Amino acid sequence: MARLSKEQWERLKADYVTGAYTLEMLAKKYGVSRQAINNRAKKEQWKKIKIEETAELVELEKVDKTLQRKVDEAANFTKTNPKNLKEAIGEIADYQEYIHSLQLMAAEKLKEALVDGKVEEIATINGEAGRVELVERKLNPRELKNLVEAIDKAGQTLGVVPRFGQQVNIQNNQTMQNKTIKVEFVEPQNK
Repeated sequence: MARLSKEQWERLKADYVTGAYTLEMLAKKYGVSRQAINNRAKKEQWKKIKIEETAELVELEKVDKTLQRKVDEAANFTKTNPKNLKEAIGEIADYQEYIHSLQLMAAEKLKEALVDGKVEEIATINGEAGRVELVERKLNPRELKNLVEAIDKAGQTLGVVPRFGQQVNIQNNQTMQNKTIKVEFVEPQNK
């Protein structure tokens, strides 16, 4: 049996914790006994992750490899450094994630205002120099309408409320012996 270096034991441990390998498989792959692996795992208290998590990580790795292949293709086509292109794409993804989180926070605030029907605003108190305080007031119908539209737009941005270029009207034609479905594409009506 081979004596493993520290780096080899680290790789073996990584394989072990995935839960995807049996002790026999690891022993054969690294050239050590099952007992040596088992003893070290117990001594160092190695913990396995759930197999479902391993499967999810494998899928993410596949996506990452696909991304890298596509970045390499785009970099080759544009004659750009692949590392720089991947960083640029990463910055765009970070920015989109940031915008998404802002949209979620805004939607939550809009929901609160809509449910409560009230907003807080800063009011200056007459007669007292420099005194400002927060006051609550009811929303008027126009503000409520604007809130509903803002929530709708946030939903579109977040992809929760999809928008289609066309609407489909389906009518059941009862006059024919064989029932038919009539499909009509119509442009959405503007508000």
